[in-house]
Amino acid sequence: MSQIQKLGIDKTIQYGTQINQLVRSTKEENKNKLTELHKFIKNLLKISNSNSKKSSVKQESYLAYCQEEFYPGYDWFTSTIFLMNKGDLNSSMNFLYNFHFLQISSLLWSARLFSNNFLISNVYTKNGINILLPTTCHYIELILKIELPLIFSAFRMSGLSPSLICSNWLKQCFWNYLDWPEIVTYTSLCIIFGIDFQTYFCVSILKHLNEKQTDNPMYNNQSIIQHHTDRDLQIFLKEGQIENFKIENYIDFMFSLEKKYRKYILEDIKQILS
Repeated sequence: MSQIQKLGIDKTIQYGTQINQLVRSTKEENKNKLTELHKFIKNLLKISNSNSKKSSVKQESYLAYCQEEFYPGYDWFTSTIFLMNKGDLNSSMNFLYNFHFLQISSLLWSARLFSNNFLISNVYTKNGINILLPTTCHYIELILKIELPLIFSAFRMSGLSPSLICSNWLKQCFWNYLDWPEIVTYTSLCIIFGIDFQTYFCVSILKHLNEKQTDNPMYNNQSIIQHHTDRDLQIFLKEGQIENFKIENYIDFMFSLEKKYRKYILEDIKQILS
């Protein structure tokens, strides 16, 4: 395993212990189980894609691919599922094994997306474009422009793309940005209600951040628009924690967006993933 993966596992165990999600086993046992889970996922995704890859490239290229590191970053989604299952290795393996067969899992699971690029034959992946951008992130910008034009304008005038900010959040499954209960609810919403809720969730966060109130007098009453004025919008969104965001305050807003945009989002996702 790479140093990034080892560090990620250590941080996951530390965080899981802090939030009391890993109380059934010792720290060392949990670390061993999570390491085994990541190795299982690495092999699972490589095997599931090897036949497609092998049939489409020369033998030398295929062998070179198999020798490459599976995923250059840390697999936050796998760690999220591990903590949601309170460190139960078998439950985590069973869920991820079944979930990886769904092609839409690529939009929620960055490691799956990385390997799935060899399965999806379209103009985006052939040119190295993350399919989050023409799907989820494209509609985030579209909905912002229609529903929250002031926020959209603040991004445009700052020279900052909402797509890049949101794709960064999504790749990390909102770790380091949201509290654990909201991460769990985000993951559950996308799995149970549909992958389009990924879009509505991000729009809701941006709406919240424009109404953001904190206890810190340095940032009190500062919104996305205010941070645009202060020329520190990128730092605010990429480095700051998303404070006081509660999904129950925005669930009605999300369902209202679903009624308006679900048909179009799912049609585009289906077309791109086909």
